[in-house]
Order: sequence, then C-alpha cells, then structure tokens
Amino acid sequence: MGVEAVGVEAVGPSLGDVTHAGVTPAQYLDPDISSGLPWRDLPVVDGRDPSLAELLAIAEGDPAEFEVPIVPWPLSGPRPLDPGTGIEGGTTEGTFLTVWDGQRLRARNAAVGGDYVIGLGCAPESLDAPSSGPREQILLWHLNHHPDGGQLFWSVDGRPFLVPVVPVGDDPDLERAVVARSDGSFGICVLPGVWHDGVYPESGDGDFRTRQGRVHARVSADVAGEFGCLLRIPLSH
Repeated sequence: MGVEAVGVEAVGPSLGDVTHAGVTPAQYLDPDISSGLPWRDLPVVDGRDPSLAELLAIAEGDPAEFEVPIVPWPLSGPRPLDPGTGIEGGTTEGTFLTVWDGQRLRARNAAVGGDYVIGLGCAPESLDAPSSGPREQILLWHLNHHPDGGQLFWSVDGRPFLVPVVPVGDDPDLERAVVARSDGSFGICVLPGVWHDGVYPESGDGDFRTRQGRVHARVSADVAGEFGCLLRIPLSH
C-alpha cells in the first residue's frame, strides 16, 4: 500500500545541499521518485479569486483573443534592451492532452512537442498495482516555470480543470502553493515566472489547448528529490 500521510509536513534535504539540474525529456517520462514520501495537500481555490491575481490571469470569452504575456529575460549587464526587443519570439499554440495510463497521468503538449508524466494516482511504490473506482487525487513530483512568458490553458470540451500555481521565486515556496480551479467556462493563464506544472482534468482524461512563449524556456524543480515530498491535488466527484 502507498503512504497515507496526507498533508504531512515535508521532511527532505536542505535546499542548500541540493544540486539543481534540469529535467531531461527522458526523466519527464520516467521520473525517479523515492518510495515512502509524505504528501502535502494543496488547497483548491476558484481561479477567479482575487487572491490569485499575482499568479494568473483569467481568459473569458474567445481564448483566441487572449494575449499571453511575453517578457524579456533579465539582463546580465547594466545596459538596457533596445525598446521592443527581446520579446519577438511570439507564442505557439497546440493541443495539451492528458491521458491516464494506469496510475500515471501522461501529458502531450503539441505546442512544444512535449511528452511527460505529470502526475501519479497513488504512491510511487504502488504504481503497478491494479486500480479500481474513481481517482481521489493526483500526486505531483515536479514544478516548472517559464521566464520568457505566460502559459494559457483552456478546456476544449468545457469540463472543469485544475492548475497548480506557486509564487515567483528562485525556489518554489510550497507553503504558498495552491491549485486554481476552472469550472470549464474560462481559461487560466499562468503568469511569467510563476511555478506550475501543466493542466489537470478534474475527472477522467483531459482535452485542452495551450498557448505559450515560442522560445519555451523552462526552469524545473524536482519536488520529490529536492523537498522530499509529493504535492497532492484532491479530486472531487
């Protein structure tokens, strides 16, 4: 059986002792996650709640008319960028499909050619055990952010969805992590630099579209390895 310590405070390595490294495409598909990790519950908040204004923007109406913010990267020297430069890459758009493969939630992001395992239905040590009944949670092992722009998600079929978000910072502050929920009638655009990790169906598989910066710079945090815990998104039925 998996770890049942839902909401336990994470006891992991000191971040000062962790060597940060990027996450490769191979690691995204087959993450190395330790057994027996505690889970940290994330609160679910309506995406339109004013408390989330510094983390995301709401896209109502036609998502094709929503302008995803693109920002220039920080400079390494004292000279400024010339006006209007550093943001010419624009955006790219495509499907973002999430499909349960046993207890692994796979995602394929056609906008940037991504293929990932973005969540687990149970503790890592129980992934290959038979499962039945509705899923009660999604466990996250990873977060990332895009320093070059925001990322918009919306539901193709109008079904509810969830997006985890954590404020901008060198490391994700798990004490401030929340899950933004859309009832499917509006899109959610994660703002530049905000930690997140894809879009999650509230039930079953998910059919979404995404628009994000074409450069697609990505900074990752291996939550399981760096913080010694998994982040739990509770699912309602």
